[in-house]
Amino acid sequence: MAHGVRRTVETAIKREEIQKAIAAVRDREQREMWNTRPPVGVEFDSEREYLVPGEQFDDVIDALEMRADGVPYRTVADETGLSRGAIGRWVDNVEVRARSCRDDETARQLIEAANTNDEPDELNASTTGGEAA
Repeated sequence: MAHGVRRTVETAIKREEIQKAIAAVRDREQREMWNTRPPVGVEFDSEREYLVPGEQFDDVIDALEMRADGVPYRTVADETGLSRGAIGRWVDNVEVRARSCRDDETARQLIEAANTNDEPDELNASTTGGEAA
């Protein structure tokens, strides 16, 4: 009987802990705080709430700019020292990661580095259209 009582109490305590953890994750998500291990190039601030630039932040910016310019992943990886997977995750999730940054300047740097220039350059503009001269 003592074992049954102990088991019931442990189960109730565990359920409370799970509910608290779920509430904490939801709170972090609402406040756009990062919930898992920081991505390469950034780290947690001193309060472990938001992302701030880390040692490889400049490499991440360079990688995003290179990918925006159409440089292949392998070349970007060779030149920056970042893995192709890390580069791909940054390219695919840059907006979400930028929202989790502590300051607007860091977020702006990430977004600007990832944006491509969609306007055609003069060479491409003069050779497109498919019309015969």
